[in-house]
Amino acid sequence: MDWSIWTMRSMYRLLLLFCVTGAGITVSGCRSSEKEPNSDAAVVARASVVAVKRAPLVNSLSVAGEFIPYQEVELHAKVAGFIRRINVDIGDRVRAGQVLATLEVPELNAQVAGADAGVRHSRDEILLAKSELVRAEANHVALHSAADRLKRAAAARPGMIAEQELDDAEAKDRAAEAQVAVARSSVSASEQQLDVSKADWTHYSSLTDYSRITAPFDGIVTWRYADTGALIQAGTSNAGSMPVVRVAQVSTLRAAHPGSAARLCEPQGRLIGLRAVCRLRWMYLILS
Repeated sequence: MDWSIWTMRSMYRLLLLFCVTGAGITVSGCRSSEKEPNSDAAVVARASVVAVKRAPLVNSLSVAGEFIPYQEVELHAKVAGFIRRINVDIGDRVRAGQVLATLEVPELNAQVAGADAGVRHSRDEILLAKSELVRAEANHVALHSAADRLKRAAAARPGMIAEQELDDAEAKDRAAEAQVAVARSSVSASEQQLDVSKADWTHYSSLTDYSRITAPFDGIVTWRYADTGALIQAGTSNAGSMPVVRVAQVSTLRAAHPGSAARLCEPQGRLIGLRAVCRLRWMYLILS
């Protein structure tokens, strides 16, 4: 009896010891878990810093290329002739409309003179045709009045005037009326011929204007192909005709570079395909 009681007390004591030990482990685990956030908060985050300063934003790109004129043309003569005077040389700056060279075209001068004479002749023909019209109208009025008087006399006194005489007077009246119509047609034809003569004169005068070679735009003469006295063929009739001068516009240049479409100048640059067009002020180039 005493042995069983002692055994049960020993078991209770062991059970109590296990419970106390487990509770201590649990409390220590809770305390350690509560301390973890404090340990994380103690760690300081590191970041790279730099001093702030004010400066312009620049993005540059270096590429290989060349500046070429915005436009460049070779000026040909529209009419064939000899150079009477050339006013520019390589490197000269020119303005739009400036006369660069003047051609001597003797045949064209003769054609202009002939056209002018044709205009004067047509005007004289008009005056002559109008005079003929006035004469025809006057003759028609006289013959018409005579025929009308004969008709009234024959109506007043039948048989007094022969029928043949009445027929002749009426025929002359009709012939005079026809002459008036012919004179009017002659006046109209002379006026039309005057228009043709004026058109010829305008045509040859326009060709005379083409004997002066002018600059199409502001630029620089980059090459001169002919001198005073040289014979120049018309550029419209001969594909191999020699130009007189070459003019380039360099106030605006093209920056040509292969294989890239990057902007070569900002903010005044604008892209055209693979070329950037940049306005360069105060720059003048002499290109050969």
